[in-house]
Amino acid sequence: MTVITVKCVNVAHGSTRPDFFGMLANLGLRCLVRVQTHEPRDVPWGSDFSFWQEPMTNDLTRISVADLNSAEHARAVIEILDNYARDITGGNAPLSDHAKTNLIEQLRKRSHCCVILVWTNEIPAGLAICFEGFSTFACQPVLNIQDFVISPNFRGRGLSHVLLEKVQDVAVQRKCCKLTLEVLEGNQIAKHVYDKFGFQGYQLDPKMGHAVFLEKSLANVEP
Repeated sequence: MTVITVKCVNVAHGSTRPDFFGMLANLGLRCLVRVQTHEPRDVPWGSDFSFWQEPMTNDLTRISVADLNSAEHARAVIEILDNYARDITGGNAPLSDHAKTNLIEQLRKRSHCCVILVWTNEIPAGLAICFEGFSTFACQPVLNIQDFVISPNFRGRGLSHVLLEKVQDVAVQRKCCKLTLEVLEGNQIAKHVYDKFGFQGYQLDPKMGHAVFLEKSLANVEP
């Protein structure tokens, strides 16, 4: 992939013209445009390119598959997930004591689980918890993103795209045929991020509509 960094205060009216990216597309190049601005802005140049918006900053960002045997990584997973659970998009309630105490151990037991952490200036900034499934129609594995979160203090920096790229890399390494996830209808920001990355609603024949996510809680099942 070709990565181009564009620096201008107002991207929509900046010095880098959209036809420049069109020229690159005609050459068969896939472009990730890193747009650096003084504050996050929308880039109304169409959907032919993946735009990664990030403010001008000297932040140091690193991303890696978590080592769940590391106390530092384990703490980061619980901290980020607990903050996510307390948010309106996570249910407005903290993680249960049971989850805080046992989650890392349970994740370790599952070889099909992959946890990815992103750090900014050595502070945990986001995570993705993924589980490998299987597509019977494609007869290939599928990587499902169970939890995906960027902590509030680190939003608007392009980290969601960085995290999704890493998830995609893991999926390709595992020979997965696709990525899947679920998103709340009212979470417009997340829906926009996923749409820009290439996610779509699942359907087979348009006459039958899109798939709907359903669940049934099971009572009296001991954790």
